[in-house]
Amino acid sequence: MTTEELQRGGADVAVKIAGQEFNLRNIKSLNTLATVANLVLGSLIVYMLFSHQVDAKDGVKEVAAELKAANKEAAIERREASKQQADLLKELGRAAREQNCLIATGVTALPPERRREAAELCRQVTR
Repeated sequence: MTTEELQRGGADVAVKIAGQEFNLRNIKSLNTLATVANLVLGSLIVYMLFSHQVDAKDGVKEVAAELKAANKEAAIERREASKQQADLLKELGRAAREQNCLIATGVTALPPERRREAAELCRQVTR
């Protein structure tokens, strides 16, 4: 086929797709066919990228929500642990003050009934 035939009437093109052969008749320009194929392929790629972007945004939102929930739970647990620790420190301080009171009163030299009275007195004083 010569250039003159292509310019005048176009060309016949045989296309093989998935084992099937198609004859496209009177194609004025192979560039037109390539342009259409590129347009379809480009549109498909743009659509795939757009749908992937939407899925990625949704996934990021889900991960952010899960992290936020996990951080909230961790903060609650830390707060409870801190409260327990503060309570224990207060109790330890009371016990130390009570022990100091008992040492100051000389409880070891007292008879057993007076020891109980002194221990109760120290317990009331330190609370």
